Amino acid sequence: MKKYTLITFILLVTITTLQAATKATPQNLPSLPEVSREFLSAYFPAAQISHVKVERILFWKRNYDVILTDGTNIEFDRKGEWKEIERYRTPVPSTLIPGKITDYVQTHFSEQMIVFIERERFGYEIELENDIELLFDFKGNFIRMD
Repeated sequence: MKKYTLITFILLVTITTLQAATKATPQNLPSLPEVSREFLSAYFPAAQISHVKVERILFWKRNYDVILTDGTNIEFDRKGEWKEIERYRTPVPSTLIPGKITDYVQTHFSEQMIVFIERERFGYEIELENDIELLFDFKGNFIRMD
């Protein structure tokens, strides 16, 4: 019985510690890495920044979540590279989307715009304004539709 109590206590302490280590704190623009600031000025020059959240995960991993006043949400990794871009009723800038993906969407979904793009381990996930999700590899080859 003492073993189960000890194991339960250790699990509770571990879970509490992990949850406390994963938190988002609001920050200002200077807290972003230089790469992220350059990205924002290059691709969203007219946009105003509403706020920046720094997400710390287990003390060392850090993500940045930038929300613009037009509703755009951009997530950056710890190095400052973009991971995910989500727009509201506005397309993701076409210069950020690989050419083969743009061509595929124009061919098969010509009336739809890309409102979400995410770089993942296997490639890209995009979402069209009608909520169709498409998966592509890093070369821009279509994998499947979700």
